[in-house]
Amino acid sequence: MLNVRKSDIAMSMIILLVLAVMFVPIPSQLLDILLVVNIAIGVLMMVYIISIKDPMEFSSFPTVLLMVTLMRLSVNVSSTRQILLNAFAGDVIEAFGAFVAGGNYLVGLVIFAIIVVINFKVITKGSGRIAEVAARFTLDSLPGKQMSIDADLNQGIIDEKEALARRAKLMAETDFYGAMDGASKFVSGDAIAGLIIIVINIVAGFAIGMSQKGMTAGAALSRYTILTIGDGLVSQIPALVISTGAGILVTRAAGSGDLGSNVSGQLFHRPRPLIMTGAMMLLTGLVPGLPFIPFALIGVTCIGGGYALRRNREPGESEAALPAGRAPAGRLDAGPPAGDRALAPPKPVEPTAKAYKNIINVSALEVKIGFGLITLVDRQQGGHLIDRIGNVRNQIAEELGMVMPPVNVQDDMLLKSNEYRVLVRGLEVARNYVSPGFLMAIDPTGEMTVDGATAVRDPSFGFKAYWIPENRRGVMEARGFTLVDPAGVITTHLATLVKTYAAELLTRQDVSDLIEQVKKDNAAVVEELIPHKLEVGAVHRVLQELLKEQVAIRDLPVILETLADHATQTKDIGLLTELARNALGGKISQAYVSPEGTLKAIGLHPNLEQLLKESGSAIGSTTSLRMDPSIAREVLDSLGTALDSAREAGGAPVLLASPSVRRLARQLAQCDFKHLPVLSLGEVPSWVNVDIINLISAPARSFAVAK
Repeated sequence: MLNVRKSDIAMSMIILLVLAVMFVPIPSQLLDILLVVNIAIGVLMMVYIISIKDPMEFSSFPTVLLMVTLMRLSVNVSSTRQILLNAFAGDVIEAFGAFVAGGNYLVGLVIFAIIVVINFKVITKGSGRIAEVAARFTLDSLPGKQMSIDADLNQGIIDEKEALARRAKLMAETDFYGAMDGASKFVSGDAIAGLIIIVINIVAGFAIGMSQKGMTAGAALSRYTILTIGDGLVSQIPALVISTGAGILVTRAAGSGDLGSNVSGQLFHRPRPLIMTGAMMLLTGLVPGLPFIPFALIGVTCIGGGYALRRNREPGESEAALPAGRAPAGRLDAGPPAGDRALAPPKPVEPTAKAYKNIINVSALEVKIGFGLITLVDRQQGGHLIDRIGNVRNQIAEELGMVMPPVNVQDDMLLKSNEYRVLVRGLEVARNYVSPGFLMAIDPTGEMTVDGATAVRDPSFGFKAYWIPENRRGVMEARGFTLVDPAGVITTHLATLVKTYAAELLTRQDVSDLIEQVKKDNAAVVEELIPHKLEVGAVHRVLQELLKEQVAIRDLPVILETLADHATQTKDIGLLTELARNALGGKISQAYVSPEGTLKAIGLHPNLEQLLKESGSAIGSTTSLRMDPSIAREVLDSLGTALDSAREAGGAPVLLASPSVRRLARQLAQCDFKHLPVLSLGEVPSWVNVDIINLISAPARSFAVAK
C-alpha cells in the first residue's frame, strides 16, 4: 500500500513538472536533456510494444500516450520560447536542424513536411481507424464471448474462478480498445499542433530577427527556419516512433509470442515462397535496362535462405507426418497421470484368469475415436480430451448425484479419421464427427448463415452449426455464434448422453455404495428401510425411475426416508417413485421456473385425467398405461399443437398433471416427446405462479369407447 501511494505521489509530481515546463523558462542545457528523454521514451514504448505477447499487457498505453504527448508539447513550447527570445534553443535542436536540412532551409522544410504527412495521414490515420473498428468489433462481440465463457463453464472446462477472470479480462479488453479509439486523437492533435507551431516560429522569428535582432531578411529567414525545423524534427521523431508503436499495438492479433517470433514464424516458416521470390528477383534483374547486381544479390539471398530453411525442416516434417497415419505404438495405452487412471484405456494383460475376467466384462461407458482424433487425447501434443472427461464426471456428480462410471477412450480402426462413437454397455448410442483445428460455431437462433461453410448439427442439442477456422473466432463471436472446440463438442455430447442413459449406467453396486455413504450420517433411516422394508434392488429401481426423467438423487437421505415411510403400504415402484418426487418437491420444478417465479405449463383437462386413470393397469409391481392407440394418437396430436404454439410464442412449457396420474401422463407423452418435463401439482411450491397456457382434453369419442 505504501509503494502504491508513493507511485501516485511521484506520478502527480511528474505531471505538475511537465505542466510547469510550459510556463517556466528553462536553460538550454536542461532543454537538451528533456528532448533526449522525450526521444528515449518513444523508443522505449515501441520496443516494449514489439516484445509483448498480448496487447492487454500494455493496457495503460492510452494514459501513457496522453502524458507523453503532453510532455512533448510542453518541451515544444519551451523550445519555442528559447528560439524566439535568443535565436538559440540548445545543441540538440541546432544539430538536428543543420544535419537534416544540410544548410538549406527549403530542403529542411520539405523533409519536415514529409515526416508530418507520414505521421499524420498514414500511421496516425490508419491506427485511429483500426482502433475505431477494433473498439466496435470488441463491443459487438461481447455477448458472443460471454456466451462462450458460459458454455465452457457449463461444460466443466473451466471453474467459476477462471470464468470470473475471463469475464474481467473481457471487460478490460473492451475498455482498452475503447480508450485506444480516443487515444489516437492525441497523436493526430499533436501532429496538427506541430504544424501550427512551425508556422508561428518561422513567421514570428522572421519578424523578431528583422525588427529586434537587426538581421537581414535572408539571414532571419534562414536562422529561424533552421531552428524551427530542428525543433519540429526533435518533436516529430518521437511522435512518429510512438505512433508506429500505437499502430503495432492495435494491429496485433492474438498470438502466443512476441511480434518478432510471430512474424518470423509465419512469414519465413515455409521455404517455397522464399525460393520463388528469389527466382522472380533474378528474372527481373535480366530485364534490359535494370541494374542486375542488386536484383541478383537479393535473389540469391532469398533462394539460399529458402533452401537452408528446407534442410532444417526435413527432420521435423517426417515427425509431424506421424499423426496422419497409424499412431505410434502405445500412444493411447501409455495412460494419463495417476489422478486420471480411471479414464485411461485398459492396458494389455496376459491371458490369465484376470484377463478372462476383463474380456467378459463390458465397459459401462466407452468413447471410440478415429486416428485423426488421437491428438485430442495425447497430452504431449496438447490434447486435453481426457481432462475434459474428468470435468464431465464432476459435473454429472453435482447435477444428478450419481457417480459416472470410468470412460474407456480407445482408437478404432473401423471409424473414419475424424469420427467418434459412444457406447453404453457395449451398445452404440451415438456417432458423430469433429474437425480438429476448427471450431464449431453454434447458431442458437437457426437463422444465420456462414459463407463457405456447410451447415451441420450440434450433436448435443441439435442446433444448426458450422465448422470454421480458428482465425475467424472474433468475427463469429461478434455475430453471436457460440464457439466450441472439438474436445468440447465431444465432452458436451458425452455429458448429454450420460444424462439420457443415467438410469442404465447406475448399477446396483453403485446404489449399495451410495447407501453406505448415507449410512455414515443417517444410520437410522438406512437400518429401518434395508432390508426390513425394501431390498437394495427395489431402491435401485426407484432411483433409476428418477434418473430416467433426470431428477437428481443427490438428496438420497430424503428419498430413503420417503421410501421407509410408505414401503409398508405399497411395493409399486411407480407409486414409490411418485412419492419420492413429491418429497423432493421444489428441487425438481425449480429448473423450469422463470426468474420472475412463473411456471408456464400445459394442463390436463379433468376428463383426460379421468381417462388416464381408467387406462392404467397394474402389471407386476408397477402400473402401466393401456390406452386405445387411436385415442392416444389424438391426445398426442393435441399436445404437439399446444407445444408448437407455445414455442412460437417464445415459451418452453412443462406438462402439468395431478399427482395421481402424473406417471401415466409421462408414459403417454414420452411416446412422441421424450424430453418434455412432466410435473405434478405436488411438486410445485406454493410461491410459484403457475401459468396454464393451454389445456388438453380427451377426445369426445373416448367416453363412448369407455362406456
